[in-house]
Amino acid sequence: MSTDQTETAATQTPTDDPWTQAEKAAAREPWGPGVTREQAMASVVTLHIAEALLDGKSEEVRTWARGLAHELKRERIDLLDEIGRHLQRMALGQPDVPF
Repeated sequence: MSTDQTETAATQTPTDDPWTQAEKAAAREPWGPGVTREQAMASVVTLHIAEALLDGKSEEVRTWARGLAHELKRERIDLLDEIGRHLQRMALGQPDVPF
């Protein structure tokens, strides 16, 4: 390491370090920029329900996933449209944009 590089590293403060800045941003928003905890939770739940509906090894697993989705809807947490979008992406891939 040259003398210039050593001096630069020694004079750089933690707030100048891009790694430190990224870690601080991640600590503030662990689910991503602008994503709330509720949005992150809904995304995880919809993904797992969709996986259970598509990849369930038995009818019991699929019945459980449908029951969970409908129970959430009864509690005013309607994820049915999001689950449907996940199912479509998982089964068919991303839809082509028609233009």
